[in-house]
Amino acid sequence: MLLLFCTFAIKRCGLKILKLHFNNIHSLKGWHTIDFAAPPLSVAGLFAITGPTGAGKSTILDVITLALFNRMPRFDAKISSSEIEKAGSVMTHFTDTASAEVEYEAGNQRYRSTWSISRNRNGNLKDYEMTVAKLPENEFQTDKKSEVPAFNESVIGLNYDQFVRSILLSQGEFARFLKSDDKERASLLEKITGTVIYRKLGIAAYAKSQESKLGLEQKKQQIESIPVLTADEVRERTLGIRSSKQRMVEISGQLTEKIRLSVLLENREKLSRQIIAAEEQMTRLTKKLGEFEPEKQRLKKHQALDAYRGDLALYQNDMVRYRDILDEISEAKTKIIQLESGLGDSIKAMSALTGTEIGEENFLSEMKKFENEVNILDSQIRQLREHGQKVQQKYTDFLDSSKENPVIQNIKSLPFHSQLEFALGKQAALRSKYPNPRTQTEIWTLMESLREKHETLRKLATEAAQREENLVLVADIKVRQHKLLEDLDSMQKMKANSSEELAARDKNVAQLRIEKENKLAVAGMEEHRSRLTAGSPCPLCGSTDHPYTEGHLLFDLGKAELELREAIKKQDLQKDILAKITESLASANAQKESLNHQLNEHQKTISRIEQAWQAGGSGMPDHKAVLLQSESIREEVKTLTVEYEDAVTSGLLDQCVLILSELTSLASEKSVAEKQRMDKYTGQDVSADANKIQNDYISARDLLKEYRAILHSKELDATAIKTSVESAGNRIAAPLKALGYGDISGALSDVLNDEEYKQLTKTREQLSTEQTQITTTLGNLRSELEKLQIPPDNATTLSALKDDIKQLENERDTLNKSLGALNTNMPRI
Repeated sequence: MLLLFCTFAIKRCGLKILKLHFNNIHSLKGWHTIDFAAPPLSVAGLFAITGPTGAGKSTILDVITLALFNRMPRFDAKISSSEIEKAGSVMTHFTDTASAEVEYEAGNQRYRSTWSISRNRNGNLKDYEMTVAKLPENEFQTDKKSEVPAFNESVIGLNYDQFVRSILLSQGEFARFLKSDDKERASLLEKITGTVIYRKLGIAAYAKSQESKLGLEQKKQQIESIPVLTADEVRERTLGIRSSKQRMVEISGQLTEKIRLSVLLENREKLSRQIIAAEEQMTRLTKKLGEFEPEKQRLKKHQALDAYRGDLALYQNDMVRYRDILDEISEAKTKIIQLESGLGDSIKAMSALTGTEIGEENFLSEMKKFENEVNILDSQIRQLREHGQKVQQKYTDFLDSSKENPVIQNIKSLPFHSQLEFALGKQAALRSKYPNPRTQTEIWTLMESLREKHETLRKLATEAAQREENLVLVADIKVRQHKLLEDLDSMQKMKANSSEELAARDKNVAQLRIEKENKLAVAGMEEHRSRLTAGSPCPLCGSTDHPYTEGHLLFDLGKAELELREAIKKQDLQKDILAKITESLASANAQKESLNHQLNEHQKTISRIEQAWQAGGSGMPDHKAVLLQSESIREEVKTLTVEYEDAVTSGLLDQCVLILSELTSLASEKSVAEKQRMDKYTGQDVSADANKIQNDYISARDLLKEYRAILHSKELDATAIKTSVESAGNRIAAPLKALGYGDISGALSDVLNDEEYKQLTKTREQLSTEQTQITTTLGNLRSELEKLQIPPDNATTLSALKDDIKQLENERDTLNKSLGALNTNMPRI
């Protein structure tokens, strides 16, 4: 038995497996489907999946967990392409794709979870893919394969380990479960269902209970070990308690007095600090008052001139107005000169536009007359153009619908002025060619009958020709295959020889590297060799012959380097030769596969044609006779086709002549109207041009009249304001002189504006208020300092008081602990 669905676990997580659909999983090659929601499985109740070893029973369990979690009970880790390659399992051998799909229901909702993998064109496995979709909408729930297992866990309510232990029992575990004794069966159930943790919790609970019992016994022993006091010990401890309580009362009184005195001293220090801070504020305020003194003088001058502020303001305003009006008079005169020039330019422009003599008296009438004449011509041209466009569009549509007809296309390619003449000539030629023409329907019916006969013959001829062509191709491919096999054998031998040659090159390079390193080692001893003397023994080897001191060592080293480089070049060259041979061999193998495929396809084509002839009972057709008969019918159809095309062309030419005649007439009328319009006006929009000149003219005329009136008004205002300024100046000159001002401008400079006066007044009031507040604060602080009732003979500092308080508190705490200890061992009365 392989697969058991645990009913309790299914109900607990609300899961129901509906269908399995998989391809090339383990030993089950090809596509397989198990539908649990369809009879007989849907009505079978409990069922088992049985079979001999290797039949694929465990594969069904693997399909479920693979599609849901990318896991299998027989693997320890998640499935990946590298795991599949390493294990040689999961995907059926010699296949390129594998997939697993499970449909299940959870929480009254159906889902489909899939897993798939495939090979690329090089035969290597791609990474696996997973999807999960809600059914029946087929709505994907995530676009990341890594999120699919987690999504299934959240829907089912079980992770992979819980799912395998609670719902699916693998074949090996279930067989072991059936054959085990009671003790081992209990252990297996714990392992399968993951309940080992509960046995461990029971052991821990028992240990905790034993520990609590031991602690309780120890407490009882401690209680029993407490000693019982005698009567003398009780009296002695009672006296000690009374003495300690009396001392506690004394300490409490001393603490109260010392704390009261410390509070008074702290208040004195606090008031002293506040008085110093207030005195510092007064110092800063005094500095501010000194800095504000010049502003106070400005306020004083302003207040002295306050009685004349109205006259001064009137004088100043009149002076400003007088200067402004003089500027406005100058601007008005300049504008009048500009407008007079613009008015003359507009009259000249209108004369040039209409071609008539224009003055102010006939400006508008001549303009309207010219505009009406041009607009009438524009309207005629527009109507002719619109009609012509419609006819032209009709002609274009006709040409587009007749684009397959060569005669009409020839007409289209000609200049427009030659098209009508060409169409009339073609029309006359066709009428002379067919004195009694047949209709297009009659010609077409006859052609269709002949085409059916021709198609039957053509098909037979085509099949026969195709068979002969494929026979020739098959023979050619077989020759090419034979030649290719010979080439492949030759290239295999070349590859083997090249590989041997490369191995020899590699060995030679390695040997030369060793020789070079040895010579480098010898060259590194240059300092020691320089100390050797001919005939004297070497300190290292004792030899009196020193060949390496004769100067040829560097030459040998250079020679070794050159030999190594040459060997490496030959090695690289041999590698390139081997790579090219390998590449050619791969290309030849690919060509071999291609030829095999082509040969198979041509043989299939020959077989198909011959089977079709045998099925039709016609046997091998006479290819030449069929071709002759087909050619005869084809010639007859060709003749009818020409007649049909001529009939179609004749009808099209009739339409073309009508349209071209109308277009020619419209073009002539439009040309006449356009010439009349160009003789009168060459612009694009006569109303816009005329209105622009008219607007410039009217604007200049009206503005000129307006500015002349403004100039007159401003000149009158300037005279009146000048008189007012002189009167105001005479009225206030004497009072200002009494205040020490020689002219009005000096007094105006000492008058403050309202905002400045308001700000300076506010600053003065703030400084005065701040001075009053600081003075009051200093008085109050000094008064509070005098009221503190500190004993006059007190010489104790605050720091010393705090030390005394701390000592008393420590003594009180010690007495409290002592009293507590005495009371603890006293019998309760």
